[in-house]
Amino acid sequence: NTSRPLPTTIGRSSASTASAVVEEIAAYGALWFRPASGCFIGCNIDEAADPHEMEVLGSQSCSEDLPNNEPLASELELARRKFFGNWLDGLSTPLLWLYPLFFITAQILFFATTGDGVFGNATGGVVESMRLVTTGRAMRWHMFSASAMWVLGAGQFLLKPFRRGRLAWVHRTTGLAFLLLWFLVAGPTAAYLSLFTGNGPRQAQTMMAIFSAVSLETTVWAYYCFWRAWQVARIRANGAASISLHNKLMACGIFFTMTILYQRPLQLIVIGLRRLLLLLVASLDETLTWTRWAIEKLALTVLDHNVGLSTTTFFFGWFQLYLLDGPRSWVVSSMLGLRTDEEIREAFGSKEPGHWELMMWRLRLPVYICLRGIVTQGWTVDPDSRTDPS
Repeated sequence: NTSRPLPTTIGRSSASTASAVVEEIAAYGALWFRPASGCFIGCNIDEAADPHEMEVLGSQSCSEDLPNNEPLASELELARRKFFGNWLDGLSTPLLWLYPLFFITAQILFFATTGDGVFGNATGGVVESMRLVTTGRAMRWHMFSASAMWVLGAGQFLLKPFRRGRLAWVHRTTGLAFLLLWFLVAGPTAAYLSLFTGNGPRQAQTMMAIFSAVSLETTVWAYYCFWRAWQVARIRANGAASISLHNKLMACGIFFTMTILYQRPLQLIVIGLRRLLLLLVASLDETLTWTRWAIEKLALTVLDHNVGLSTTTFFFGWFQLYLLDGPRSWVVSSMLGLRTDEEIREAFGSKEPGHWELMMWRLRLPVYICLRGIVTQGWTVDPDSRTDPS
């Protein structure tokens, strides 16, 4: 059921963060596994909602899922809106863009000096390397196109004087360039890299299938948000309100393209821990056979470069897979602050999703897995290689 809210600790004090996380995950799990009482198909569709419920549950039509007497729902509803509001406001401040620009600079410097990116160097050419046979060229195109796209995105949100008046054409032109970069280069290469990423020396087929699914999911969400943002700006059905909705949808799309950026520090920690364990093994006395074996096994399996990539990516992208109906889920409507039928219709193209649209969103995860199965020839081959097989 996609109307169930996501756990969050927005607004909590730092002292209670740990306990809050445990409580909210437990509460969320209880809600998720509760029987839907036959409401599964229509839970995200506004069938007979009280308008006042929009403020709390985004017009929830299945009372069995989150009864009105449960305070958890309203807390999470407000927390979701606060999170997205903070994200939207943050995009208009230089501070939020410092990290993306820092990462872009590091990638370009590493490429200029070594011919490979940050993680290609950190993993010895195993993960996300520009020297890989199948994905190396696509990785280079993706790195440069995504970097240019984020620079243009920073300009779109930070350079407010260019949005109106005589210089408004600058904002429109750079915005179009941003979308073209995503639709024609960054997006297709992201999908390609998601599918064809290698399994690594340990042939981690299962873990890399999870990585492919989450990465493809992020790409699909970004495509949808940017497409709808462009449509809203082009039609402008509600004047100034349409521009506000356009900004929200663009911010949502940028959020999905940047999930990989916020995954990077965690991946670096895994890589660093693996290297420390291998150095520890090398420093131990050879008589400590079992100790050396256990530490080395941990470093080469659990902390394998490809397993680490998959695990850290899933950590930042799991929530997307819970939204069964995709953007038609009420979680998304509540985060975007869509309170009227007119706003919903403008954002998504119609008040309610058609059966084909719902089916496509609900089948997307099996489609991702099937595509990965085709690429790996039934989970038997590695789609990428460190050396040229010829």
